[in-house]
Amino acid sequence: MKDVDFAFAVARIRANENSLLSNAAASQLIAAPDLTDAIRVLQGRGYEIHGSNYDAALDKRAADCYDLMVEILPDIHELDAIIVKNDFNDLKVSLKAAYLDRRDVGRLFVRPTVFDPEQVDRLVRSEELDALPEELREAAKSGWAALSETGFAQVADTAVDKYCLKTMLDMAKKAFDPFVYKVTALDAAYCAIKAIYRCCLIKKPESFMRSAVPNPLCGELDTDALIKAAAKSRGDFFAELEHTAFSEAGAILKRSATDYEKYCADSILSLARENSKGAFGSAPVIAYYIAVCAEIRTLRIILGAKAAGTDNDVIRQRVRQLYV
Repeated sequence: MKDVDFAFAVARIRANENSLLSNAAASQLIAAPDLTDAIRVLQGRGYEIHGSNYDAALDKRAADCYDLMVEILPDIHELDAIIVKNDFNDLKVSLKAAYLDRRDVGRLFVRPTVFDPEQVDRLVRSEELDALPEELREAAKSGWAALSETGFAQVADTAVDKYCLKTMLDMAKKAFDPFVYKVTALDAAYCAIKAIYRCCLIKKPESFMRSAVPNPLCGELDTDALIKAAAKSRGDFFAELEHTAFSEAGAILKRSATDYEKYCADSILSLARENSKGAFGSAPVIAYYIAVCAEIRTLRIILGAKAAGTDNDVIRQRVRQLYV
């Protein structure tokens, strides 16, 4: 492919950017007196919400955006590294459902996916793990072994998550546009920091931490040094982070896990915004997809908080930045 191959896709995206929810609109939603008024604001912006069932409208927004990607991208696999997290989420659902002999878990699957989640689920249930897509095969075997040996879902999830991060990065390296690797590497590093920190908090041994993240590098993060520090103490963990490119993220994580999640989301969206300006290549298209996903997450936070009667000041603290 060449940069000019994406010219049509970028032109379509420029037109669609006008429909993105702005930070000003998000503030208007937060200021709405209750859920009914917030939904009325969204309906005025084109969201087809019936009654208080906003989930269906947000799911449709996500599906429509992915359909647009399929329509305009010369190669939809350019998006694989961004969406493959969903495949691993669905794999974890299938593994736990098979272990507990639960049925009808399709409603828990997250879309879009690189691979067919129903087919993956059938293969997991029939224990045909060698027939799974290569990218999921070892993760499934590792997760199933962890469930069989320990019976703990957390251990199985940890085993699968490591393969998820590795697969994200491997797929990103194959993408045409360097931006895909740049944003995936940042996301993977943030996920690795969070995983190691959680292990540190519950005093997991170094061997367990190494089963949780790729080694020695996850994006631009030296996980080997960070794991060694985390195995000693929480203080050593944060001291090691101070000497990396993620010192600011570490300072925020030290203060609040909630603030850290917001910081990571805002940083990724900021990176997407910075790389969206060109007229060619896939970066503007991928950036738009990331922007829509961020919009949907923000709306779920706001509307969920409105439904729960959460104070507006608390909602403002939780809401992430939007693309425009």
